Amino acid sequence: PTFFYSSLSEIPSYPISLAQRNIVFICMSENTLTDERWIDFYKNFSVDQSLSLIPVAFDINGLKHCNHQGALLKRNALRLYEFGLADDDQTRELESILKLLHELYRFGFVDTESPSVGSDTSIHLFLSHAKKGEMGEIYAKAIKHYIDTTNMKNFFDASEISVGYQFDTEIISHIHKSTLIAITTDAYSSRYWCQREILEAKKNNRPIISVNCLQVYEDRIFPPAANVPCVHIAPTDQPTKFEILNILVAALTGTIRFNFSISLLEYYKQQLWIDSTAIALARPPEIQQIVSLRSTLNESEILKICYPEPPIYAEEMDWLEFLKVKPSTPLWAVGDSNTQNKKIGISISEYGEDFENIHIHEDELKRFSQELVRHLLVRGNTIIFGGDLRKD
Repeated sequence: PTFFYSSLSEIPSYPISLAQRNIVFICMSENTLTDERWIDFYKNFSVDQSLSLIPVAFDINGLKHCNHQGALLKRNALRLYEFGLADDDQTRELESILKLLHELYRFGFVDTESPSVGSDTSIHLFLSHAKKGEMGEIYAKAIKHYIDTTNMKNFFDASEISVGYQFDTEIISHIHKSTLIAITTDAYSSRYWCQREILEAKKNNRPIISVNCLQVYEDRIFPPAANVPCVHIAPTDQPTKFEILNILVAALTGTIRFNFSISLLEYYKQQLWIDSTAIALARPPEIQQIVSLRSTLNESEILKICYPEPPIYAEEMDWLEFLKVKPSTPLWAVGDSNTQNKKIGISISEYGEDFENIHIHEDELKRFSQELVRHLLVRGNTIIFGGDLRKD
């Protein structure tokens, strides 16, 4: 969950460490700098190995918090006031989201004790695209140009291979540690190395984001390139900053979800909340992956897998039974007989003044209700509604 610690009157209590890794974004501005209570609140923040502080300055005066003795001393801050002064509000918002996501990835999923410098924790991106003047090359160069202006320095493109190094070895070694951004143009799926890059990423269980840049027609969608998040771009010869940000936000979001899904499922296995012998997958199962996993088992053995919610439809996974696979999610397993067949109505009140005490945004209620409904439906229940859907 995401908590929003704020107060219009008294200074809020300090966040409680509830997870293995806790990340706190400290919002700083001239308003907090002129209030001694907030100055002391930031100074006395308790930091340990499980809790990371990320200062976020909304104006130049907010940076002065990092000059004070205490938890924020000499910490570099995200400077939101410098983002895209000439851009529209939507682009600035997207750029802010990108920078926050990058810090969330760095502090949430990278071993911060090993890297000698902070830049070593940057996300690794692999730009996969068709070459020779294709639209994919235009977008790859635009992405590279934007990344060069940020602290997201770890990216790879085939044009970066040093003279004298083996082409295939360099490509494969970079894929093994990267999130692959597949810029899918009309010619992409017909190119051998584009297919090879997708297969290597899937083989090594890497996050993949597909960027749909089709202009006219694709002769055949490469099957292994499916089952991944996809963002659509209307291709042009001059990619906009908003398009590039949209691609990178999708890549960061997909990478965070991918890593979090695996970590969460492994934790569930340790707690015995799910089958501890099941193999944790970050995506719903696909046939090449299952064939590879089955090759390590005897023919009569059942392969148990667990993937994130929601469960895929039965029609999509009928082939799993043929290959002796038992799929599951944390709240569902094939063959479950806990169908309830009840009619259920849900009533969730809006937040009142309790927001200052529980620090959770009202959107969390909407997400909770959606998750609750989904799992009730999976168990054969009927959701009934007694409200008024008219706009007025």
